[in-house]
Amino acid sequence: MYNYTGYHGTSQAKADKIVENRFVISTKPNEWLGTGIYFFGSDGEIDGQVEARCWARHVKQYSRWAVIKATLRAEKVLDLVCNVAHKKLYDILQRKCYEAHIRSGKDAATFSDYMIFNDIDENYDFEIICAHTEGSKNKFTYNSYVVRRLQIQICVKNEMCIREKFVCEKGGT
Repeated sequence: MYNYTGYHGTSQAKADKIVENRFVISTKPNEWLGTGIYFFGSDGEIDGQVEARCWARHVKQYSRWAVIKATLRAEKVLDLVCNVAHKKLYDILQRKCYEAHIRSGKDAATFSDYMIFNDIDENYDFEIICAHTEGSKNKFTYNSYVVRRLQIQICVKNEMCIREKFVCEKGGT
């Protein structure tokens, strides 16, 4: 059994509804880790609560923002943060999806990680996927190798994995 603490940044109005009822599952076809409910995770270097707050305040620009803290538990997890075997599986799937993309006549420049996670959603039964992601975009046109803002994204596929949830922080005017 895998146990995580996740942080979800949103507006205060949405946070109250989420705590009373449930999360809304994000179903956009180009979600970073596929369809699911998104949280930020923490480790010794990364503070998921800070990342969720920044997401709500600066990315979504909510004037009245909130952070929900949740306990996440699952047995079927694709852990691309700590599990070496899972990282090797991802490498195999990445190569397979990329090669299929090219064989279909599409340009390599249009390939993206979300395509791999959509394939994973279709062919595997993971309840949670967690991965390191880059939280800041390179403003220049060259490929940068420096990761300026490392994040842990947690995508919950099965809402039953969210065991406890409460608003841990609010702010704004």
